[in-house]
Amino acid sequence: MDFIGNINLMITATNISKAIQGKRILSNVDLSVKESSVTAIIGPSGGGKSTLLRILSMVETADIGTINVDHKQIKFPFAVYPIRNMHPMVTIVFQQFHLWPHLSIEKNIFMPVSALGRTIDREKYENLIDVFEIRDLIFKFPYEISVGQKQRVALTRAIMLNPRYLFLDEITSALDIKHVDKVLRYLNFLKKDGVGIVIATHLIGFASKVADHIVFLDNGKIAEQGDRSILSNPKTELLFKFLSYLDYAG
Repeated sequence: MDFIGNINLMITATNISKAIQGKRILSNVDLSVKESSVTAIIGPSGGGKSTLLRILSMVETADIGTINVDHKQIKFPFAVYPIRNMHPMVTIVFQQFHLWPHLSIEKNIFMPVSALGRTIDREKYENLIDVFEIRDLIFKFPYEISVGQKQRVALTRAIMLNPRYLFLDEITSALDIKHVDKVLRYLNFLKKDGVGIVIATHLIGFASKVADHIVFLDNGKIAEQGDRSILSNPKTELLFKFLSYLDYAG
């Protein structure tokens, strides 16, 4: 992937708010996602992390706010720029994976690329199935593999789309230490290749290793954000208590 020559590529979200069935999920969230960077969103369960990722990746709409993707504006509740034009430049891997149960693993990986009328990059595919250790699974079906294996398949499928911005919702939740490390290493490779990455995660140690920017989301609001140093030196009582609860040390 080569974005050389493009200037100030980023996603900026302004005043993003969302309520579901009368319950406020997000309130006036402002966030920027730059190319060649990794942002980790942390916070308590139910704090709005997954909803924010879905809105930023434009698979869900906000009630109010504006998102600019490489200077193309989407204004809620009315989208000035068609959301469908953002995909697959903007791609998300959901917690639920959304693998097609009637397709083999290989066909699951190829389907989105083929649906776009693109040629399968076989070299990239061969590399990914080795990196994420799923070569032995490609002719199986989703019901025949573990949750952790499904997670790696879903990540492989997303990367095959060559996104400029990649959103990952708890992408390491079902992985062992070895595969968490493999994901971390590949995300660093994608970052060097120009991809802007946002991860919602409960793994504070993982966030501290992979992220350039940390966002602490609590009760639908950004309570604190900064570089990874805020994980060892939080400025707010909310983040301090959250990290203490997780028994995170340094």
